[in-house]
Amino acid sequence: MWEQKNTLIAITFVLCLNVIWALNAMAQSNQSSINITRTGTMSFVTVPTSLDFGNTPIPTQKTATFTDPVLGGSGKLPVARLLTVEDAREAGGFIVTLGANANFTDGASNTIPISSTAPNDNLRIVTTPLVDEPVDITGTTTNGVFYVDTFSGPETVTANINTAASGTNDFGTASTFTSVSNNVLDTATPVEVLNGTLASTTGRLGHMAVGIAGMLYIPAYQASGAYSATLTWTLTDSTT
Repeated sequence: MWEQKNTLIAITFVLCLNVIWALNAMAQSNQSSINITRTGTMSFVTVPTSLDFGNTPIPTQKTATFTDPVLGGSGKLPVARLLTVEDAREAGGFIVTLGANANFTDGASNTIPISSTAPNDNLRIVTTPLVDEPVDITGTTTNGVFYVDTFSGPETVTANINTAASGTNDFGTASTFTSVSNNVLDTATPVEVLNGTLASTTGRLGHMAVGIAGMLYIPAYQASGAYSATLTWTLTDSTT
């Protein structure tokens, strides 16, 4: 008998605690909330392969070299020069910049400056929508930017260093690069390649692309060697 009574008391005690917790919860206020997040992503789909200026004899005067001096009569850059951004957030915009970490150097500590005082700016880049696309890619071109496939949203991305080059040898001609403003790389300030800034109340869904070409001035009597430099593409949010 005593054992059964103790068991009943214990069970009743547990039930009372449950009721008290419920009453306390009912007496407290609730705060409702919702967190709005960007469900889409923003990323590079493609970046240009290494900008290769090839081989050149030691010049006796400052000489321009090019990543794409011969285009085989197509007037377009090869698909390896394609820079493609995907923005699927449908809220806000982005900026793409290209920066140089250091000057061109070889194994013997010789250097080719990335940039110097004008008009001796050594490394310039330009963008163009003229790229040999795969045959299954379609889209529209607006202000120098190629909007790929089923793009939606405002086609308002600015290609800041776009060139109107269209001829066979334009990407092997210095004037194509020197006629564009703010396209000189240096080791302090990146070049703003694309500006797709948008308000948070609007956005884009799809892929945007440009081709990239480069020109490098080789100083007179530059020491022979295999020179290289690191260039960094950066994609950042730019939402107002």
